[in-house]
Amino acid sequence: MAELVKDVVCGMEIDPETAAGKSEYQGTTYYFCAEGCKQEFDANPAKFVGGGVAPTGEAPVEAPVAAATEENVKLNVDRLKQDKPIVSEAFAAKKIDIVGGIYDLATGKIGLL
Repeated sequence: MAELVKDVVCGMEIDPETAAGKSEYQGTTYYFCAEGCKQEFDANPAKFVGGGVAPTGEAPVEAPVAAATEENVKLNVDRLKQDKPIVSEAFAAKKIDIVGGIYDLATGKIGLL
């Protein structure tokens, strides 16, 4: 097992050998726990490794928590879409839709994914 590295998006410690993805930015390789974290990083790497990050080089706490929560909801929605035949067949026939939501305590709003 290789030395663990931190996913700069969600803060999770991961093994680079089994990482879900990796990206190169300014000569450094970054590893990710999930494809969603990689996509978020690729859309705006400076948000996580420069300009807008804490002086320690770590992303603000809110960014990792939000990214991890969103990724968890997406994974559960995908799992539900393939769950028991009665659910997966109804979803495939477009009789139902399965969505995920995140409740924001600060605003009282629900964001659908």
